[in-house]
Amino acid sequence: MTSEAIRTQWFSYHKADAPSKRLWPRVIKSHDEIPYGFHEALSDTYAELPYLIFIPEEQNLLFQQKRNAQMLCLHQDRLVILEAVNDQAVSTTYPFNAIRSVEHGKVLLNSWLTINTAETSKTISFNTVVESVFAPIIKALRLSGAQETSADAVKDQQEVAKLGYLWKKNLKYFNYSKQSLLPGETILESVYQPELRRSALTFFKKPVFRTSLPGHLSILTDNEIIFIKESEKTPVVNNSYGGIATYIPLKQVQRVTFEPQNHHDTDSMAIFQLVDGQELRFHYSTKTAENLAAFQEACARKFNAAQVS
Repeated sequence: MTSEAIRTQWFSYHKADAPSKRLWPRVIKSHDEIPYGFHEALSDTYAELPYLIFIPEEQNLLFQQKRNAQMLCLHQDRLVILEAVNDQAVSTTYPFNAIRSVEHGKVLLNSWLTINTAETSKTISFNTVVESVFAPIIKALRLSGAQETSADAVKDQQEVAKLGYLWKKNLKYFNYSKQSLLPGETILESVYQPELRRSALTFFKKPVFRTSLPGHLSILTDNEIIFIKESEKTPVVNNSYGGIATYIPLKQVQRVTFEPQNHHDTDSMAIFQLVDGQELRFHYSTKTAENLAAFQEACARKFNAAQVS
């Protein structure tokens, strides 16, 4: 009788989520859905909940540290992240006006969001399937407290048309750039640097090429600078499976300069000087970069002219 009961239980169908799906981040819409450990920090604080994302604890991360349970709380002027540490909810606040840059990357089903300020950096990993859950937070961080421009379908199509030269040059970068634009955002100029490859050696009388300069795309808008590149985290030879977009608010950029270079592959370097003293550098080849001269002029008008005035 006992063996039959065990056998029945063993072969019974139990409806349950796959273990990996149970670890996916999800939106919390009511107080009843707030997980244990966050009740005191949230239920006692908010009569009406802000936009909340719960990220469950995950212990079996390959080659990575354990991920503590986290709660992302989106406010009008800040993002608050609660993390369960030793049975306590530790709170960290990221004011929008302190955001230096936001990085959103994806490689197949692996996605991440990195928030950078002058004092700290925070990376949140998640499955690409639930990317839409993080869309409101990424959008708010990119706006950095600036007022959102009203969406206009016709105008948005006109802005995408400014990137039309990418359609023939690199369809992947065209799609990434189109997805990276916020509704109502105006493109001032863009520059695309294709990947440069050099012959490193010959193997059985055939040349073997290596990448001397990875491809990248820079877009200057009325709200931010968008840098798009292929992911270097891709665990495969072909890195076309992933991309990284970095968003920097214009108010975080102090000056942009272009300097000549004497290099066998590149002869121009853009230096983006941020208000916190850090610099971002991008290399270009004037022979292969698309729209470089126009991008230089747009940066000079937007940043350097403002410095003079």
